[in-house]
Amino acid sequence: MKLGFIEIDKLMLHECTEEIRFNNLKTKIEEEKIQKNPIIVTKVDDYYLVLDGAHRYSCIKSLNYKYILCQIVNSEEYYIDTWNHIISKNDYSNYIQPLLENEEYKDLNFKKDKNTIKINVNSEEMSYELLNRYTKFVDFLNKCASFKRIHNEEYCSDSVKIMYPEVNKDLIKLLVNKNTRIPAGISKVNLKCGRILGVSIPLFLLNENSFHKSYIDKIMKNLRKYEETIHLYEGMLLEYEIK
Repeated sequence: MKLGFIEIDKLMLHECTEEIRFNNLKTKIEEEKIQKNPIIVTKVDDYYLVLDGAHRYSCIKSLNYKYILCQIVNSEEYYIDTWNHIISKNDYSNYIQPLLENEEYKDLNFKKDKNTIKINVNSEEMSYELLNRYTKFVDFLNKCASFKRIHNEEYCSDSVKIMYPEVNKDLIKLLVNKNTRIPAGISKVNLKCGRILGVSIPLFLLNENSFHKSYIDKIMKNLRKYEETIHLYEGMLLEYEIK
């Protein structure tokens, strides 16, 4: 594991981004004028693959910066897993069930067993049209008020669970070589080496490489490793009423 400022043009994505999340994050980055935390990348052939941080990467690229701060991991330091999604039974009946009954989405080859839906789309043979339908389906799920990402072992009895085809390193490399991407929010990277957090980089440094080495040295000298599992809240800003 190491840190580095990598040229934007040397990075590639394997997953799509969500429009609303992209726009909100881009506005926040412009206002704060910082990159919060390095994105996670790994070297593949002659490029770096973005394993985690697709939205930060896409926002910073769209703002025309030349570099981005990355945590660079090798193939032994991470593994790829797949998220499951859940929505309420009410959202499923109102929005998702009618969608799956639409002839347009039959290529997803979904199977329903009680409160579980398994999508069996063949990612390796994915055409542009099928990828577009796959992405639209996941976008519909994201817009449900009850939408939540969960680990494989998690389950909620009052919800409908959506499972996706396995995502692995070989599939990701194949997709990148075909210049295609899976929908956002499906692949999940797990770091065996730990994740570097709490780092904020002024955006002006992403266009000026003169101080990159000194910043990297300073960050690496001031890292503290925590052994316990960290649970990171990623929800909306919590509001409260004063009564």
